[in-house]
Amino acid sequence: MHGHPLGLSLLRPPGYPAYLAAVYGVAGHSITAAIVVEVVLGVATVAGVYLLAARLLGPTAALVAALALALDPVSIAMTNNLTTETLFAALWVAAALCWVRLTSWSLALAGLLLGVSVLVRPIAEYLPVLLVPLTLALTRRVVLTALLLVAFAIPVGLWMARNHHETGVAIVSTIGAHNLLDYRAADAVAIEDGGSRADAARRLDAQVPQRSNPARAAQAESSLAWHTLLHHPKGAVLTTLKGLGRVLFGPGRAELSRLVTGRTSGPRLLVAVEALLLGCLLALAAVGAAVLVRRRAWLALAATVSFAAYDVALSAGAEGNARLRMPAAPFLAVLAGAGAVALARRVSSRVDTSTA
Repeated sequence: MHGHPLGLSLLRPPGYPAYLAAVYGVAGHSITAAIVVEVVLGVATVAGVYLLAARLLGPTAALVAALALALDPVSIAMTNNLTTETLFAALWVAAALCWVRLTSWSLALAGLLLGVSVLVRPIAEYLPVLLVPLTLALTRRVVLTALLLVAFAIPVGLWMARNHHETGVAIVSTIGAHNLLDYRAADAVAIEDGGSRADAARRLDAQVPQRSNPARAAQAESSLAWHTLLHHPKGAVLTTLKGLGRVLFGPGRAELSRLVTGRTSGPRLLVAVEALLLGCLLALAAVGAAVLVRRRAWLALAATVSFAAYDVALSAGAEGNARLRMPAAPFLAVLAGAGAVALARRVSSRVDTSTA
């Protein structure tokens, strides 16, 4: 059923296909041209991170943030692949740049960009649950918060209305239900009951009742997945923790090795360099987050930690890997900029004290 046009359009929303169609419409059906555009988007995202960090933290932190993202191995590798992450990350950074201005037009544009990002990767569907209360807390104006939400709802609502018309179900995509059942729920079962995740997934899939269309089937899959997770709490917690580890700490060696060597396994030196860069990014980001908390820099925290935490948390299923960390990397880079500047100032003050 998912091989039919309706099933395919429900499985993957239209954002990334529309982007590719636009590129191919200008340059012809050229994968090279599409990758060149993705590289340009990657560079634009680095520039966006500089602008975001400069607005929130100052020019020195902005330079560090831009450098941190420019050196991130997974971000480099993914701009050379036709996957949704590069476009998605660019949309999120552009939306964050608009959101931090907290004006009527900027919040409306931020909501629109975030809504479009849902049509690229449905994982962003629930981001307003986090951003709406943050916007209200920062602006204390219901009208401005409503602008963000209404603008977000325009692209998402139109796509859901189309799907409701075709299937009777207001849904963005069916991929989330599949992943929830075949990865998170199946892995929870495998952890608690033994056996492999693949075997557990086959047993769960066999329990899904036949439905008239993919959207209704996805409803049944989602219901069974949540029921399974609730009845396997230990497995649900453990699979989430393992997923968090893979997404947040995975070095992404397969992606970068494929780029550098053409194979999914590369030299140990390459893995060591990746691990070092990732370790520096995460350590500086942790310091930066702590510094912003101490300074009570709530806007900077909301514009970084919320996006990064949301992406990592929702990507942390059994299918989680370093590639899914890419949309969080720009915001981790901004935090790393704050951390690097704070550490540099502390070292400088100690040197001045010791030489005084």
